[in-house]
Formats: sequence, structure tokens, C-alpha cells
Amino acid sequence: MADTNRQALEQQMRSVQSRFSRFYAKILDVKNLTVSQFSLLILVVDEGPLTMHDLALKLYLASSSVTNLVDRLEKRKMIARRVHPNDRRAFHIEATTKGKQVVQDIRKLTVEHISSELKGFDAAEMKTIVRFFGAMETILDQQLQQLKQEGQS
Repeated sequence: MADTNRQALEQQMRSVQSRFSRFYAKILDVKNLTVSQFSLLILVVDEGPLTMHDLALKLYLASSSVTNLVDRLEKRKMIARRVHPNDRRAFHIEATTKGKQVVQDIRKLTVEHISSELKGFDAAEMKTIVRFFGAMETILDQQLQQLKQEGQS
């Protein structure tokens, strides 16, 4: 890829990320949630019960930050701590019915706002867009893991 294309792609990704963050913050504000809180909540809704350690790894956050997020979401009854079935000293964090409903509501709002704007793309184009974002997710996860390992060296 030519340098000009790389620069244009990098600039466009930064621009979209910034706008998407602001858009999501507005959507989450309706439910009085932060992006970090929603990231944790959607993770336990989608992946099921997770330990605090697993949450910290998947969210790329310090354990103390995860504890803070869990405390706040638990206080609002969106998640619950359950004793780990194999280790009484550890807890599984799982979404409550209320937490699952909040995720469903936010997903519905997001889809309503964005999908109507994507009507101009045909099925093949949408498939390419989805494949691109899947590839970006994989690439960014790999890069974050590499940066984390380099930071520990």
C-alpha cells in the first residue's frame, strides 16, 4: 500500500474512532453508563460469567479499574458476583436480567441510528465492511498484546 493510502487510512480510522466514541457516549448517556462500564457489561453478556482477572485481560485494564467498574455496575444491579464453582476465593461476574436488558436496549438504539444510514450499501459491500472490521479487531488485539508484552520486558 502506498504511503499516501496508508496515511489516508490511518487518518480515516482516527476520525471514525473519534466520532464513534462520541456517538456511543451519547447513546450510553441515555442509560447513565460510561464507555468502560458498557464495555465490561457487554463482555459478560456476550461471553457469560468471567473472573475479575479475565475481565482485566480482555478489557486491557488494571485489576483495580475492573474492581471499580464491577462495584458500580453491581450497585446498579446490572451484574452480580457469584462464587467461582472451582475456587471459593474467586468470583464470576455475570450479567443480571437488568444488565442484559440494558445491553439489548443500547444495541437496538445503535442499530436504529446506524443501519438506516447504511441502506446505500448492497449485501456484498456490507460483507466487505464486516470483514474489514473483523480484520481490524484481530489486528488491534494482536498489536495490543504485543505492546503489553513489550511493556513487561
